[in-house]
Amino acid sequence: MSARSAGVELSGGRLRGRDGAYLGIPYAAPPVGARRWAPPAPVQPWAGELDALDFGPPPPQPVRPISDFAWGPIPAGDEDCLYLNVWVPKSGDGPWPVLVFVLGGGFTVGWTGSGLVDGGALAEAAQVVVVTFGYRLGSLGWAFGNWGLHDQLAALEWVAREIAAFGGDPARVTLGGQSAGAACVADLLVCPAARGLFAQAMLHSPPLPEAAGDPERRARWERDLDVTRQTPAAEVVARHEALLREGEWQGTRGAAQPTVEADLLPTSPLDAPEARIDVPVLVGTARDEATFLFRTSGRDATDEQCERVTAHLFREPTERWARARAQAGGRVHLFRIDHASPDPRLGALHTIDVPLLFGTFATSEVGRHYVADDERTRAVSSGMQGEWSRFFHGEDLAWPPGEVRAIA
Repeated sequence: MSARSAGVELSGGRLRGRDGAYLGIPYAAPPVGARRWAPPAPVQPWAGELDALDFGPPPPQPVRPISDFAWGPIPAGDEDCLYLNVWVPKSGDGPWPVLVFVLGGGFTVGWTGSGLVDGGALAEAAQVVVVTFGYRLGSLGWAFGNWGLHDQLAALEWVAREIAAFGGDPARVTLGGQSAGAACVADLLVCPAARGLFAQAMLHSPPLPEAAGDPERRARWERDLDVTRQTPAAEVVARHEALLREGEWQGTRGAAQPTVEADLLPTSPLDAPEARIDVPVLVGTARDEATFLFRTSGRDATDEQCERVTAHLFREPTERWARARAQAGGRVHLFRIDHASPDPRLGALHTIDVPLLFGTFATSEVGRHYVADDERTRAVSSGMQGEWSRFFHGEDLAWPPGEVRAIA
């Protein structure tokens, strides 16, 4: 059966998409009730044909000033959020390589239904099957365990089982991500349970110092959070936000984030750059990362302050990790996004790489929060899609390993 036809037969049942897109496919059972703060359970088979025409609901999350800029309007969240989306090329013939993309959002916000991460244009331009998925966020995803990572493993296991039905090649999966999503990719490189689930890794702007926190610190967060499985999800989210204004948590990002855990996340990726050295890596940052963190949320900062945060949280640890991995024998390609926003206060801000790679500045108002839909942006995006496509297809890139490629 053609991957572009309306119907696809999966192990759990048949589903119907539209125009090469299959949206809102359940990949695990809803993590509600006794399943809250527990590993995801298998999805139950369905009868008849499932309409895969609309995105699943976003995970419960706060409304923050930065969210509207980053994602656009996000519907009300629901703990029943473990759904994924698949886009297949509209031309050419499979089997195609696969990009599984982990969304960023500070481990706390984000939604696959945002036009920023629509995979249709990238699937066609790169001749790759694109997969995005929702996973648990905030204290529902990262308190009392690394449930967000468990969800990501479940999504990867679904891809291994099912992606061939869409024309994807499960042996040629690139696990990619941006920001917190890229930190999760780094975590999955050191996660024993992820071995064999992806062949390549793509990390855009990973905040590696936040990739694996201290268990004792998270235990204090859990104590201060003071919630149970019976606490309504909205109340957990509200308590999370309130806690960021209290005591030791005031002015921090809290401790609901990936945390070192003996079996699942035995070490920080910063301490194990040689992990899965057989996995080729494409990794880089944007020139002016921190303007996004300050200037899109109503706060201001000097250029010097923005540069310090960019260097400390993103550029320096990413380049140290990449060079250590290359010295250990890994194939590593480094890049830096220099193409800038039309807003001179923002420059080449954090997340600018996403609409450039996905091509969504041409179709999404949210994409145009970052870059203009002009001739130069179209040329940069096309060139980036071409180079990244070569990586997805296992081909040599135009710049050698070890050299930082400026995308301008």
